[in-house]
Amino acid sequence: MLPEARIDYKRDPKRLVPVHLSDFMGLAKAITEVDLNRVYQAFNPKYLRGSTSKDCIIQYDNKKCVSIHVLDHRSFESPRKFLEEIWFEAGMKEIPTNGVVKWRIAVYDEKENVEYRTNGIRIFRHSSRADVVAMVEALITRMHPHSTPLKLVQLDICGGLEALSADDMLKPELHYVADDYAIGAGLLDDVAAAGSALLDDAISGS
Repeated sequence: MLPEARIDYKRDPKRLVPVHLSDFMGLAKAITEVDLNRVYQAFNPKYLRGSTSKDCIIQYDNKKCVSIHVLDHRSFESPRKFLEEIWFEAGMKEIPTNGVVKWRIAVYDEKENVEYRTNGIRIFRHSSRADVVAMVEALITRMHPHSTPLKLVQLDICGGLEALSADDMLKPELHYVADDYAIGAGLLDDVAAAGSALLDDAISGS
């Protein structure tokens, strides 16, 4: 055990000098309900709440998450085509610099009739230069590399303090555990190869 420090406090310090030390989260900060509402409002209004679309609906009900639901996975050729259709990039650009959101992704393997769902993946925005669609594509590939093509059926974007915390591991009997379930360097290599500059890090709870 280290000995207790003995400091002479007989005299008051001349001045206080703030010292900022960055932890593993760096400058990351939770985004507010106002920020998340801006994300929601930036999506294609054709699919927002109240829409009569039979292909997709985007909801923002609980002030904590924006939920993107694909109602008919056959309506869109690929995840990229779908995300471009709903203006996904425009929405993600509304996240403030250093803001953290959490993505939860669900995809469907039509051939095997299996759905795969991720835990919450924390996304740190440090730049506006990015192909956020390529990031989602990279994550989908990581979910189950041997199943292609996978159809995106749901994507949740969560903010607030929930986005800063790590999710518990999903129940093993309900999901596929990838070889590198804790997404790390491999994912970042894929994102970099896609020309992305938005993520400084992408961490999944493990």
